[in-house]
Amino acid sequence: MRTRFIAAIAAVTLLVLLVQDVPLAFYMHQNEQNKIVGTLQRDALVLAGRSQSALWSPTAANTQTLSALATAYRKNGGARIVIVDAAGKALVTSDDDQVKVGQSYKNRPEIAAALTGQIVQGHRYSESLKQSLLYVAVPVYNGDRVLGAIRLTYPDQVVTDAVNNQIWVLALVALTTLLLAGIAGSIFAR
Repeated sequence: MRTRFIAAIAAVTLLVLLVQDVPLAFYMHQNEQNKIVGTLQRDALVLAGRSQSALWSPTAANTQTLSALATAYRKNGGARIVIVDAAGKALVTSDDDQVKVGQSYKNRPEIAAALTGQIVQGHRYSESLKQSLLYVAVPVYNGDRVLGAIRLTYPDQVVTDAVNNQIWVLALVALTTLLLAGIAGSIFAR
């Protein structure tokens, strides 16, 4: 009888934890992704504003200014950055290896959309990086003219890792709750 009582309390507690924590885990994943996308969008818009004059007059000195901006952003924990001109040609990348500078990025769907004036975000698999990316791309305007675009990318794994850390804490709390329910059930069963 006592064992059944403890098992019943544990089962009810487990059911409550599942009903509560499974949707919470999905919410945490969506919330973390929205937080990262929001931060990337804000950063991309700020970088677009700071890049506008350099893209308006793409001299060697202005390209160096853009390069310093991209490098500083990346070193401060930011995402990978690519700045393209109105034709989609990469003027600056934050990568250590600058071989992609001068290449066309217009075939990237997010860059093509940003060059039409759209702000885009989403996920896609990168063949060149061999990983899934979370991206934000914004146009750089001067008046109503698009001068270029800025794309920021993060590996999707960043979101997954952040959520997994939170889910481990949630699981630990759930196990602790289940253990305490078993102890309380044992006490009450006496």
